[in-house]
Amino acid sequence: NNLRGAEILYTIALNNAKKNNLLPYIKILERDYEKMIQARRNLGLFQHHDAITGTSKSFVMRDYGLKMFGSLRDTVAIQQFAIQSLVTNALDAAPEENLILSDIERDSYEKMSKKTTIPIGPGKTKQIILYNSLAQPRDNLVQVRVSTTKVKVLDNEGKPVVFQLNPVWDCSESNTKISISKKEFELVFIAKLPELSLVTYNIQYDNEDSPGNLVTVYCSKCYNS
Repeated sequence: NNLRGAEILYTIALNNAKKNNLLPYIKILERDYEKMIQARRNLGLFQHHDAITGTSKSFVMRDYGLKMFGSLRDTVAIQQFAIQSLVTNALDAAPEENLILSDIERDSYEKMSKKTTIPIGPGKTKQIILYNSLAQPRDNLVQVRVSTTKVKVLDNEGKPVVFQLNPVWDCSESNTKISISKKEFELVFIAKLPELSLVTYNIQYDNEDSPGNLVTVYCSKCYNS
């Protein structure tokens, strides 16, 4: 999925950079092509029966995991840079600056991925760029982490979008009991994505809480932290 998405974005971004003579972007995109070739080779390697069934020895499985992890990171990075070259003004920022960041991070192949919390403060607006790699339109459920409940969501035309705020469970090792986090919340909304498109949604700070957007949690044995 990541490889195919990267291939489509890469093709569009490279042709756009050549059309507009964006030489710094062209150099980096051409350099990134080697990473995509390696990801294709690794994907072919994973189709081997030992990788699919897990019947190889532990050191071989570790090698598979490292290769997969590296290719996943590379394909995500290619998508990020390709999107940046398409949606940002090349004159406003140098290609080396990472303006487009993934909301999912993974430290190693042995660990679960984790969501990055988007900080929202007074007077601040954060943009979310959604990519549909399919050749047909889709309604996509978007789930992101935010730092406050005082938010509102606007589409690319500035129209308000219906959203919901869910609790985030604090299951850290330092926390002896599962509790609701007071520092981050899950923002959920439905995004309309045309085929083969990049769509921008805005998350803005709202001075007032919207109780109607908050979920209600019921529990049999609640306690106050």
